[in-house]
Amino acid sequence: MSYPPDDSFVDYYQLLGVDPEADWATVEKEIKQQQRKWRARTTLSDLNRRQEAERMMAQLADARKTLGDPARRAAHDRKRASRPRQPTTAAPAGAADAYDPLERAEEALRTNDYNRAMLFAEEASRATNSARAWNLRARAYAGEGDGRRAAVAAQESVGLEPDNPMYHIDLGIIHQVLDEPSSAIAAFEKASQLAPEEIGPRLLAASVHLDTEQFHAAVELLDRLHREHPDDREVRDMLAAALVTQAEAVPQDRDADSYVITSKQEIDAMRPLVERAARLGARDPEVRSAISGVREYLARQERKVLDIRALRRLPLSADRVGCLLLLLVVTVFLSPLHAAVGAFAAFGAGDPETGVLLLVVAALLGWAWWAYMVVPRWKQNLRDRRHLRSLSQ
Repeated sequence: MSYPPDDSFVDYYQLLGVDPEADWATVEKEIKQQQRKWRARTTLSDLNRRQEAERMMAQLADARKTLGDPARRAAHDRKRASRPRQPTTAAPAGAADAYDPLERAEEALRTNDYNRAMLFAEEASRATNSARAWNLRARAYAGEGDGRRAAVAAQESVGLEPDNPMYHIDLGIIHQVLDEPSSAIAAFEKASQLAPEEIGPRLLAASVHLDTEQFHAAVELLDRLHREHPDDREVRDMLAAALVTQAEAVPQDRDADSYVITSKQEIDAMRPLVERAARLGARDPEVRSAISGVREYLARQERKVLDIRALRRLPLSADRVGCLLLLLVVTVFLSPLHAAVGAFAAFGAGDPETGVLLLVVAALLGWAWWAYMVVPRWKQNLRDRRHLRSLSQ
């Protein structure tokens, strides 16, 4: 449900479409997805659509600050729970000559008041079967989360005015929300044909490619845009974000919210993408933070650590076999020390040849021990994953 535009409270859970009990990882993931979709719309030449997108981007930034801080989130939840919720209502009957419902719908959309926009747009479309009225209904329905009615209204507006690129853009956005990527791409491509000077349709097409994990296609499209518009901030930011996203898709060991690097090849594949993103000089703080985070993670995975966990991975048990295995491990672990002690004992006994031989053996055993126990963190990750898989079999 939407609220009047003069009400400063924003229900961020409703804005994001997430459960109020959702954890921060879920909330953050949705914020990133929404920002990617709305950022491209801030480049549109149409003032009303651009203002709607800019306001939404500001609200998403506020949502991150509020829901990402436990104290602010608790205050937001208390206010949300105590706040009376009443839907907005349409203008009183008989007042149609006092205002233009189309203008009122546009005004409501600029402030993201979708319920009010829907009421005015429906009133306007009853009075006149115009493409503009149907388009406003489509945008209002989409804002309210009613994708199917939005798609029907958007098709009506395109049918009535097929040469309007903005109507094709709105149709593509609705298809994107409905998870219909092929239809979304087709609508954005049509808009780009009708208005080749607009970069918005191609940015939106790139966002669809990112949503469907077609990272190469997204980067290729954004690369072309960057060559055409090298000074455009939004293009640079989106290309940098796409490169980071492509890099983070490289690791094979992953779940819904995180990944773990388990090979040098993965690092070698990720680093050029991240470094290229860094060279673009993105201004968006979220993009810069993502670049910095991945760079630090890659550097951390290359640092060598003492893999003490290797001892915990041994299949030790309390039976006789387990005890023998433990004894063998301890012997191997101390073998460099034993060889070194033997070498010095041989030197003391006047047997330098044996002493030198034992020193060489001690050095080789020490090197082997060091090579196995001191490894890059990514190799430690690999050993951990193999151990976990062996336990699950």
